[in-house]
Amino acid sequence: MLPALLFFLPILLLEAPGSKASGLVEQMRASYAEVKDYRADVVIRRRGVDGAEKIERLTYSFKKPDRIRVDFQSPHKGLVMVHPNEEGKAVVRPFPWAPFLKLRLAPEFSLTVGSAGQRIDQTDMGFLIESIDRSLSARSRGAPVIEESDEAVIIRVLAEDLFRRDRITRYGFRIDKDRWLPVAVAEYAPDGGFRRELRFLELRTNLGISDGYFSLED
Repeated sequence: MLPALLFFLPILLLEAPGSKASGLVEQMRASYAEVKDYRADVVIRRRGVDGAEKIERLTYSFKKPDRIRVDFQSPHKGLVMVHPNEEGKAVVRPFPWAPFLKLRLAPEFSLTVGSAGQRIDQTDMGFLIESIDRSLSARSRGAPVIEESDEAVIIRVLAEDLFRRDRITRYGFRIDKDRWLPVAVAEYAPDGGFRRELRFLELRTNLGISDGYFSLED
């Protein structure tokens, strides 16, 4: 009996992480289905082209189905971006002291695309959950590794990059076990070199944010 058990053990070890990861994705989807709106303070760390670490801080607000507002704290304090307006564009107010100055830009325009190639309309938590699913399935380059503590579950996986299909990325997704929602994403090169980390701090859900908060139009 023991040899048979040893024969099947590697199969169980390979299948269990993927099965558990799929269950976690479904749990996140179910939790997010109960969310009407949310707000979080976001800290983004990334490696610049010069090798130095860059840090961005912003407040991110979202209301279903697709209303987005980003208030930058640093390095562009006072810059506000909302998406979409009636034309499906992002409205950018660059300076708090010039509220009349507004730019209306397509989501793929360079000013509305992040350093990782992520458009403004690819930043909400629903998109992130579906991206995690793709990283664990269609874009996966190996079985995920799942780590668990009392506070969180971390899924690590090697996959095709979510926004740049020509490169491979090692992802670490942190899921808060209180809300069962993703609260951090870490990105590394295949050799382990650091690329970028996003942390969603002070995540608050179902605040009853008004539609008017997501408009900069007069």
